[in-house]
Amino acid sequence: MKKTISLLIASVLTVGAAVSSYAAVAPAIAEKKETLAQQTVLEKIKDRVGNTDEYENFYSDVYGGGVENVYAFDWSTEGDERKTLSVTATDDGIITNYYKYQYEEYLQEESGVSARAEMMAKAENLLEELNPDLDLVIKNGNYGKGNMFSVQRVENGVPVYNQQGYVTLNSDGSEITEFYVDYTGDYKIESVSKTISKDEAEKFFAEKIGLELVYRKDYGKDNVEIYMAYAPKETGVYINALDGSKFSPTYYRYNFATEAAASPAMTADGAAEEEKLSVAEMKEFEKISGLMTGEELFEILKTKDVLEMPKESSMSYYDFYHKGDDEYNVSITFSTNNGNGSATMNAKTGDIVSYNYYVSGEGKEMSESTGTAKAVKVLKALGGEKAEEFEKATFNSDKWGAAVGFTRYHGGIECEFDGARVGFNADGTVRNYYLNYTDARFPSRANAITKEVALGNIFDGASYELVYMSDSDKQKFVPVYMFKAYDVSINAITGEFVNDVKDFEDISFEEYYTDIANSPAKEEIIKLAEYGIYFADDAFRPTENIKQKDIIAILHNVFGYETGAIGEDTYETVYRYAKRNGVIKKGEENRNAAVTKMDAAKFIVRYLGYEDVAELDIYAPEFSDLKENKGYASILGGMGIMSGDENGNFSPDEVVKREDIAEIAVNIIER
Repeated sequence: MKKTISLLIASVLTVGAAVSSYAAVAPAIAEKKETLAQQTVLEKIKDRVGNTDEYENFYSDVYGGGVENVYAFDWSTEGDERKTLSVTATDDGIITNYYKYQYEEYLQEESGVSARAEMMAKAENLLEELNPDLDLVIKNGNYGKGNMFSVQRVENGVPVYNQQGYVTLNSDGSEITEFYVDYTGDYKIESVSKTISKDEAEKFFAEKIGLELVYRKDYGKDNVEIYMAYAPKETGVYINALDGSKFSPTYYRYNFATEAAASPAMTADGAAEEEKLSVAEMKEFEKISGLMTGEELFEILKTKDVLEMPKESSMSYYDFYHKGDDEYNVSITFSTNNGNGSATMNAKTGDIVSYNYYVSGEGKEMSESTGTAKAVKVLKALGGEKAEEFEKATFNSDKWGAAVGFTRYHGGIECEFDGARVGFNADGTVRNYYLNYTDARFPSRANAITKEVALGNIFDGASYELVYMSDSDKQKFVPVYMFKAYDVSINAITGEFVNDVKDFEDISFEEYYTDIANSPAKEEIIKLAEYGIYFADDAFRPTENIKQKDIIAILHNVFGYETGAIGEDTYETVYRYAKRNGVIKKGEENRNAAVTKMDAAKFIVRYLGYEDVAELDIYAPEFSDLKENKGYASILGGMGIMSGDENGNFSPDEVVKREDIAEIAVNIIER
């Protein structure tokens, strides 16, 4: 099943990349000490790894520099019956990664245990044997097979934040084939015997962190739509469960990221170039819409005295692109005796969207007052009236230059999506400039609920729980209260959560849907939900006709593109993918239309990538009522995904019920 395979590959690649990067920067350790330490660690874990006499080859390595050293051991055999075993462990014998591959096992069909609860129990026992000194809780996880689960490290019964992983068993649940957990080391564990209560933590949250009113964009709409929300004033800050103070976790992490240079084909807000036009087409648009030429725009750019562009600057090239609606931007690249620069300008108004010109060299560090004054001058000169809504938010400087960041406020309320920046070279010239400004209708503050009501809604609807967080500076785990949901923002007009705050792990799908008790597909509906494919609405409506938008959303998730609970916010995302990848053809989109059995077959075959095969004229008349589109039905019939009736009819025009799709989706996952 593609979903499971993609998850496994992603997990293996992620772990592999992390280990190889780790090795690349690990400090050298004396060879003699390496050998001795590796042997000591292997002796600690050998009984838990199992008999390794059958493997012909063995390799070991050690990576240093973190909280603990990490030791990697690899066993393998060669030839047709290839077997591999890979294990990583820490100084104290905690196994953090385990992968076992055996060709014969890989070829076996899933047999034996189908009950997920039984598999979970086996996974728990096997993990206890593999890591007896590490307390791990097995969780359902929305993985695509019954033998793969998520795991969570706990201490004193309290989850340790960001210390999670997964475990996969073989087909009969007799052994672990893959395991990984993010384990940062054996820190001191603060006791939770005298923590403050949840009610006290909520009170401290309101007093010390609190909420603020912000404007946000709804990116799920075709047209720009602004909404108002209450959100925590500080992110990454929590309430210390020992004394009610604010706590910011610190983590020991290697940072291998490098800063990427901006592409001229990107707009200032990071939007990629769209609908690029030919020169001939652009000339026509210039005549019709009065767009300025690249040469005209460059002349405007050079007149902006605040930029202090070198007099000898000359344009290298320019490139028009359609940014949206009737707005066209132009990217300009120019050259000077000292190097190259670039700018993005509005082709209709001549406004500068962004500007970049770097001059190397060192100088005297710019003071905050001087830098701010210069940046405000640049912002007003280039941003015009728009600049009046921006306030300084950040300032930083060094001997190579300075930068001032600005935040937009509309009616005294922060606009999270709009900002500006002015940077300076060491010689005081402008290094970069951009200004994001959304021109849209803003909801009135007069219609907003109060902050107190918003807080009440958050604590009533979102899980606020005790977890351990890392304080790497003091080598300990501290108990804190945090929201389980990543975003607890409240829409300030409706009083509802902006995003779903239900946690998948906490949902009992046996009781989730209120109307499936009499459905013959009850078991499949529940099973599908346990795979992470479920609707935000707790009424499944099993006997209703499935709508096109709902089958597309279900299939999108079935084939590995998780969206979370399916709701109104899901459809834009899944339709973008479906249309871009040929699942929905031109003229087929009809979101609320009922779906026939043949419609469903086509969607599934297209997701599988087999449409070209389905269109071949090679299929025997497997179903007596099919005159056309035989390939779609034959492929899915052969795969055990869809079938005909007892009379050999496929019934292509029969409208599909919602409960039927649950059965079909489970067939795809478990085929």
